[in-house]
Amino acid sequence: MGARIQEIILELIKEIQKNETLSEAFKEGVGELIKEKKNSEETEIPVHSEHVSVPETKTDIDRLAKELNLKAQYVRRLNILRHYDLIGEGAEFNEDNIAPPSYEAVVAGFKPEELEIATRFIQPMLLIIPETSLAFKVKVLSACKEKVLKHETYINEDYRVTDTGPGKITGWRAVIVESAPEIQPYEGDNVNATFDERIKQRKATRQTYEKGMDRHRYCLLMMEAVRDGHPVDKKLFTLLDDDTALSETKVPAADFDPNNEWIRFNWRYPDDVNVCARFRPSVGGDRILS
Repeated sequence: MGARIQEIILELIKEIQKNETLSEAFKEGVGELIKEKKNSEETEIPVHSEHVSVPETKTDIDRLAKELNLKAQYVRRLNILRHYDLIGEGAEFNEDNIAPPSYEAVVAGFKPEELEIATRFIQPMLLIIPETSLAFKVKVLSACKEKVLKHETYINEDYRVTDTGPGKITGWRAVIVESAPEIQPYEGDNVNATFDERIKQRKATRQTYEKGMDRHRYCLLMMEAVRDGHPVDKKLFTLLDDDTALSETKVPAADFDPNNEWIRFNWRYPDDVNVCARFRPSVGGDRILS
């Protein structure tokens, strides 16, 4: 029917330009068009708007991704990964490494509930974390000789024992972390309680889909921070409450030591008390993207 409409419109324009009355052929054409339209309306099946609307979850994800400025953050993270030779021509074991996921794959890796939680972070930061060992990450960090780092990253032996990740990039995880330089205690956190009591309370009061920190999330966060010349945790330190080194006898923690000017991955006793200890929330990272 579209082609017939175009023919009639063109004929109408010609008739008007000639300043003449409409021809009998044109009138007949209009009559045919009206008849055809009427018949199509009688046989056409109505389509309800909800059948063609965008799924609510997709709409929510797009809205939240825009609110979190994930597109710009994604571009920024790729530049940081290139800086540390984790991607690009200078990447170690480049031919064996899995390339980073697309922006679309990164966003699709999050649930709407996770993004909603991230909007309540003070400084939400998207991280694209290579699936490697901590030793691999620290190696590329040390190779860049950032100005704020006078010494190589300190890693306690307990991290080395539990550092079972691969020595090359076998995939990627997309997470969003709280990147504020210094974290304030969350509501209900008793900083005068022991570490094991605080961690137990923290995990009991987390929102669904909310996570804490582990060595890999913290390392990528610190890589970003020292690249900008502003390390996080210069006055406080973060408890790695989701790390594999967490046990009944040791609590992993990490910070930046301004005296020695290095990044530290160390541990504390569960029954220790320190008002400078903090929790950094995060979301995502359940899926390996490749």
